[in-house]
Amino acid sequence: MISDVPVKELGSGEGSLKKILVIGGSGFVGRNIIPELSKYYSVSYLSRSECKRLKDLGIPWIKGDIRNEEDLGIIREFDIIIDLVAVINEKMERHHDVNVIGMHNIITNARRESRI
Repeated sequence: MISDVPVKELGSGEGSLKKILVIGGSGFVGRNIIPELSKYYSVSYLSRSECKRLKDLGIPWIKGDIRNEEDLGIIREFDIIIDLVAVINEKMERHHDVNVIGMHNIITNARRESRI
């Protein structure tokens, strides 16, 4: 079990599952942990591109880019947000756009929804 909290206690309604949004779910880490998370939670992922492995498992894909704040309005529909987006080995400007501006956009949207 992933969590010490029983699954049925996590959702917002009686017997419902906690809804998790994995941002950057089509990357290496995401495509490997989402199948496991989906055994216990209702999981969707937000990414610029769809992952064939997750599509074949029926995991819902939300097309979006964390650099575009409007794409993150969907955050309000989820109980837990997991951010797996990171850029490495690229130009410094891209590092800043994705790793700093992208995280800022995630936090801004989460705050707007009173999540943090």
